[in-house]
Amino acid sequence: MASTSSSVTASPSPQGWTYDVFLSFRGPDVRKTFIDFLFESLERKGIRTFKDDDRLEKGDCISQSLPNAIRESKFFIAVFSKGYASSKWCLEELATVMECQEKLEDQIVVPIFYHVEPTDVRNQKGSFEDSFKELHEKIGKDDEKVTRWKEALNKAGQLKGYHLKNDYNEYEATCAENVAADIHARLNHASLAFEENLVGLESSVINIGNWLRLASDDNDDDVGFIGICGMGGIGKTTIATAVFNRFCLQFDGACFLVDVRQHNVIELQKTLLTKILKEKSGVKISNLQDGMVKIRRRLQGKKVLIVLDDVDHQLEQLEKLAGGGDWFGSGSRVIITTRDVGVLRSHGVDKKYIYQVDTLKEQEAIQLFSFYAFKKKPKSSFEELCGSIVRYCNGLPLALKVLGSSLCRLEAAEWESTLEQFKNTPYDDIHAKLRISFDGLDDNNKKIFLHIARLFKKQRGEVDVRDVLESDLGVLIDKSLISVKNGKIEMHDLIQEMGWHIILQTRDLARRELGAGWHGRLRMLCTLLIMC
Repeated sequence: MASTSSSVTASPSPQGWTYDVFLSFRGPDVRKTFIDFLFESLERKGIRTFKDDDRLEKGDCISQSLPNAIRESKFFIAVFSKGYASSKWCLEELATVMECQEKLEDQIVVPIFYHVEPTDVRNQKGSFEDSFKELHEKIGKDDEKVTRWKEALNKAGQLKGYHLKNDYNEYEATCAENVAADIHARLNHASLAFEENLVGLESSVINIGNWLRLASDDNDDDVGFIGICGMGGIGKTTIATAVFNRFCLQFDGACFLVDVRQHNVIELQKTLLTKILKEKSGVKISNLQDGMVKIRRRLQGKKVLIVLDDVDHQLEQLEKLAGGGDWFGSGSRVIITTRDVGVLRSHGVDKKYIYQVDTLKEQEAIQLFSFYAFKKKPKSSFEELCGSIVRYCNGLPLALKVLGSSLCRLEAAEWESTLEQFKNTPYDDIHAKLRISFDGLDDNNKKIFLHIARLFKKQRGEVDVRDVLESDLGVLIDKSLISVKNGKIEMHDLIQEMGWHIILQTRDLARRELGAGWHGRLRMLCTLLIMC
């Protein structure tokens, strides 16, 4: 079976859905008319849509891939046409999603009544009644499937949706555009609700959001370059992601390139063009020069929002991805996050549009730490300990998040033990502070963490890692040492660097033990087993 999905999305979906929309429809009724309009409208807005193109209408049951796609979709759009109930496939899809909705409260069903009355769907009258008469003849009136399908239609028919009554194409195209715009707006609202905690960073998001309208000498017709600069773990990517999610809908196209410094520039050029142009099969690029020419030629007429996240000192990355303002259409904005302000200056970013992210003030730091350590305000008995630990984190959001998650639900004695470890930690050594969370893991989870730090960052999905390691990742997620977004393992580069340091230290220790007699060799063997 073949299926179609609009694979272009502006940014990582905070909600973790595989698809934004699942379309359910009877092909012979609407595939070449309304569905074409709707799918094109959804795709044009970058909404990830599952549309089963080659379904076998004669099938009695649906493929297992479809229930999975339904469960992994934020919105389910059911297009109720006159022949909808004649398809067992459609009825089974609807029954599946209505059952899923009861379990997943944030999954939304949007009915579209295509030349049928909602009461006919709700009460199985008109063409729906005729379809069920045929079903009764084939499989019996009391069949459990028929009862299940009728209940699903009754529930869906009571929902608020869209009602098409006119036959001409212009009206259908307008309705499709309205549906897509509504879904787009609701997805954007949902992404804001799922934003990472922005304690102490909200003002930064607002300021940079204002710059999107004011960049390039206050002339909105120009292309504006905006820099976000600061040390690792200070919240640059969090700020850029929030800005992107809030404003990407205001542009013709948008693309968020994560961890630019860790990727091949040609692959980044392909991703940039594919996402903004919404090319289903991807854009082919033969070399760096070819990529530069294609970006400039194909994006010159588009108002775009681009985020180049974590650019390092290699100016080539910027020159090959966003060489200058004449590469993009009027009103375009390019946001660059980096630890090196010199990169921004060398690329000609106006100093008044370079935002230097500061560490959090003490009260903001306590608030952020408490969010992860207590999921609310700190307990009165922990207030003093909380303040002491926060001061050692030096206002760095990443350290506050990881340590807060690590200490969550632990007793005061364990907090005091952590505080004692801090006393032997250099004030500015972020790796040593992050390692305290690693040291609190059991041996099995330490081993899993080191595997991920060494091999799996952004390379495999969560299920793939579990297959290899045969273990649950829940502890590492709870400790904020990793996260899973869009089915991919995510690990902050400072946390990964901390893992690399541990691996190197462990290997160095093993080498030193090698010459220390059989006791040393035994210790070396035990150490290396942890690495395997």
